[in-house]
Amino acid sequence: MKKIFLLNLLLFFSLYNYAQEGYIGIALGSSIPLGDYSASSVNFIDNNNSDWYFPNVINGGNGAATSGATLKLLDFHYKFNSHIGIAYSFWGSSHAINDKDYQVFIQGQINSVYPSVYNVTGNTSEPYFFPTHNIGMILSTGGESVNFNLKGSLAIIPSMRTLNSESIIDVNFIDPTLGTSVYAYTVNEEMESTNSSISLGFSIGAGIQYYLSYHWAMNAYVDYLSFKTDINERNIKSELINASGMVLVSENYSAEPLSMDISTFNLTLGIGYVW
Repeated sequence: MKKIFLLNLLLFFSLYNYAQEGYIGIALGSSIPLGDYSASSVNFIDNNNSDWYFPNVINGGNGAATSGATLKLLDFHYKFNSHIGIAYSFWGSSHAINDKDYQVFIQGQINSVYPSVYNVTGNTSEPYFFPTHNIGMILSTGGESVNFNLKGSLAIIPSMRTLNSESIIDVNFIDPTLGTSVYAYTVNEEMESTNSSISLGFSIGAGIQYYLSYHWAMNAYVDYLSFKTDINERNIKSELINASGMVLVSENYSAEPLSMDISTFNLTLGIGYVW
């Protein structure tokens, strides 16, 4: 028993002597969507739905997301020696949907089939939002005043808020006698999506840490995050309204489940306590 106790005590002091640094802090910065998630790869046609011209029915996983913000509410690492350790961070990221590009694209798709009949007059969407747990390793140069760090992490996304929007489409017809466009009715569409289920992905990052004093440091990081999420339920309410404001037709239906590939490039600046 005495030998076991002495062995444990020796192990404790050995680890203590090798533990070079602990860090806990916060960080704030910008988050840039990439690939299918970004606004530059819009493709809103739903080939599986006869009402494909309704802009709320999104297929193909393209998100039309714009640059947003990310907040690291908790940024932690603990180095076992000067060069290697464990890292954990908890982020929250938000991106608005590019409603203008969305509206222009849908208008073009509609007019290619029904020239001068449909006019998409407005679209508003709630921003995407997702929290992220990142758990992994950190590699460091181990400098005394400045450190260069690399991180690789498993990303756990508990849920993602996606695709809640409202669209207004004015429908016009050409008067065969006068040859002019005549307003007929308006289609209002609202879509509500359930939050996605838990998702797994990965993040890699590189950064620099500058020591302000013995116990305080600033850091700047660039991080790449990638994961895939599934939206299992999208409920759509559609109303046809005449010029007097009377609802002529009201219907509710569900769009098919949707998978989205999410990838972002994040730039953050933070400050934290060192021990």
